[in-house]
Amino acid sequence: MESWLIPAAPVTVVEEIKKSRFITLLAHTDGVEAAKAFVESVRAEHPDARHHCVAWVAGAPDDSQQLGFSDDGEPAKRERQVNRCSPN
Repeated sequence: MESWLIPAAPVTVVEEIKKSRFITLLAHTDGVEAAKAFVESVRAEHPDARHHCVAWVAGAPDDSQQLGFSDDGEPAKRERQVNRCSPN
């Protein structure tokens, strides 16, 4: 049986890269709808952000039907988001 790492508690990481601030939030949710609700709560918490790039895994990471992401118009971020959600 395969197993995957699941965060035990929410995690927030703040990075500054080239004078831009990036806030990463990670949390466990129960399914796609809960993941979408988490994303909306983050959008509400940071309404002044220029971009809200998101990625989620709502089931087994190798089940593409349970993956979701949005680069919010930032295609350079897409590969990094998908790679962070990948089990490999």
